[in-house]
Amino acid sequence: MSQHTPIDTAYAVLSASNNALSFEQIWQDVLAENPMDEKLARTKKPKLYSAMMLDPRFTSLKDNTWDLAERVKFEQRTIDTSEIELDDDEELEEEDILDADLDESEDHGRNEDEDEDY
Repeated sequence: MSQHTPIDTAYAVLSASNNALSFEQIWQDVLAENPMDEKLARTKKPKLYSAMMLDPRFTSLKDNTWDLAERVKFEQRTIDTSEIELDDDEELEEEDILDADLDESEDHGRNEDEDEDY
């Protein structure tokens, strides 16, 4: 059996499965195709995950499952950000405005040429 790169093996595994798989299942299949010692496997596993995140052929779904992007509707591949609550935004804006006002009042009356001497 010829060895392929882990990312190519992951693609082949998902292509053959005809449905989404957990990352752990994909990883086990990659290890079966490309045996490696435990130390090397610990370094390769996160690299495969990162590679899959960056590779447009793959899409990450709920519960750490993965599928081929070509089989997944766009709506399933995107995150609806309208439901994300950003509580801190208002507080941060107010703090930033207050900080900016304080900075302006401290700078008022200073000559820029004086600052260059320091």
